[in-house]
Formats: sequence, C-alpha cells, structure tokens
Amino acid sequence: MHINQQLKPLGMMHDAWGTSGEWGEAASWAEFVWIPGIQAHCPNLRVMGFLCDADTPVPYANTQLLGKLDQQFEFQQFYSLRPAWHWMTQRVMQLQNQPFPAPPPTVPGTSS
Repeated sequence: MHINQQLKPLGMMHDAWGTSGEWGEAASWAEFVWIPGIQAHCPNLRVMGFLCDADTPVPYANTQLLGKLDQQFEFQQFYSLRPAWHWMTQRVMQLQNQPFPAPPPTVPGTSS
C-alpha cells in the first residue's frame, strides 16, 4: 500500500494468468482488510482489472470476492492482455480529467 500512496494510481491490474485455486481465508482478508485499506490510503484508485485464464475455472468463493471488488471499484475481468491494457489505458485517461476525492485527514501522532 505504501507504493500506492506514493504513486497515487488511478487504476490497478491484477494478473492471475496461469494461477488456480481457491483464495479461501485470503478472500475474507481482502474483503475486510485490503479493500478498506486500499480505499483509505489510495483514494484516487477507482479502476481495477482482473486478468485470468479463460480455460481455468474460477472457484465460487473467488467469484464472490470479485463481486465485492466490482461493488467497490469500476471493475472488469479479462481473458486477454490486449483488451485489458486498452480498457485500463482508456479509463485512466478519462479519469485524469475528473476531480479526485480529497485525501483522508491525517490523525496527529500517526505515521503515514
């Protein structure tokens, strides 16, 4: 998250190409820790893409987490890098022309 705070990205692409398996407990961590954390520390992040292999089945628990990401971000799932790159590039360019939310207030006595 620290590098995201420094770079202030508008979009992020998760490349899960060639991977498989159920995320299990990691799905709960992502939903209840990672998503709120990334939203708090990277308020400019609005677009998220997910690149995966069309031939690899996605377990039900994983699809539920992808649904949560879709509720929190402008989310898109891809099976090929070229359309994923095109979509991400277009969305980020469009977002660069929109106002950004104010960063969260800094609490005295905490490090950021």
